[in-house]
Amino acid sequence: MIETFDPTDDAPGIVDYERPDTWPPALTALLDGHTDILVAHGREQHRINMLGFEGRWQARNRYKGQWDKIVGRADEILADEQLLGFHCTRLADDEIPDTTTNWTWRARTMPRFT
Repeated sequence: MIETFDPTDDAPGIVDYERPDTWPPALTALLDGHTDILVAHGREQHRINMLGFEGRWQARNRYKGQWDKIVGRADEILADEQLLGFHCTRLADDEIPDTTTNWTWRARTMPRFT
């Protein structure tokens, strides 16, 4: 079943990526308790990405194992939640006219699967 709702309204029971006040307390505690590892992983991944094509294949992020455990636990916490998030991607040339004519509808409504 597909419903639509206005994402600017409060949506009880929805975990909104951009509103930490809607996040389950267990998720907030997990992220707060592992901020140092999450930041270190991001910095190390950036360093690896800057090595260039060849260097990236040889380098390993030493925080990956810890990152994977944290992300796995977050998945467990969020498994039964309804999530609200947005995915942006580059549009193909033939998709652009459709978005310019229908952008108002797309900005105000979005599908909600239940």
